Amino acid sequence: MNKYFRKVFYIIAVSVLLVVFVLLYIGAKIEARRYKENFSVEITKEFDRQQTLTKKEFKTYFADIADTLKNYGIKPKQVENVISVHYIYKDTLIAKEVLVFRDTLIAAVDTVYIDRFAVFEVQSHCHTVKGLILGDVLQIDSIETTDNLLISLYKEKQKCLFKKRRVRAIAVSECKGDTLTVVNNLKINN
Repeated sequence: MNKYFRKVFYIIAVSVLLVVFVLLYIGAKIEARRYKENFSVEITKEFDRQQTLTKKEFKTYFADIADTLKNYGIKPKQVENVISVHYIYKDTLIAKEVLVFRDTLIAAVDTVYIDRFAVFEVQSHCHTVKGLILGDVLQIDSIETTDNLLISLYKEKQKCLFKKRRVRAIAVSECKGDTLTVVNNLKINN
């Protein structure tokens, strides 16, 4: 009886080890595929393709995003998905004559009109205004707004042990320095 018990024990032990090795092999293949996909995204610069990161990689390589989310009370371990967007909005359909300056003293005395011409470009943190000054007319040619948006999906903090944690979304504007209204937070399953 003792001999059969040993054989059964060895068969069970070998089966368990075989299952463990197969699971480790499958995990290593999945991790290698993840590395290959992330490397491919970095090489081809197709940043609209999704990369898969671990929490540690996210905190290491994207510490600036993690710090921004911390300012809004979101810990890196809560983050599910992050999308960073850079956009430039340029308005060139502006009325040509915006402001007309008249010096009342010159108009009253009727002195000789001096024609002045100056091109200007005014830049601030988020906006660039380009135009020219011609005599007493200010002409704005374009107004350009540049902003970086950070959109993140995260699991809300667990308030009750039995309540399911919901996935929330946040959108942060670097230019405005505040959050934007999230209109839709959709997840589509096949």
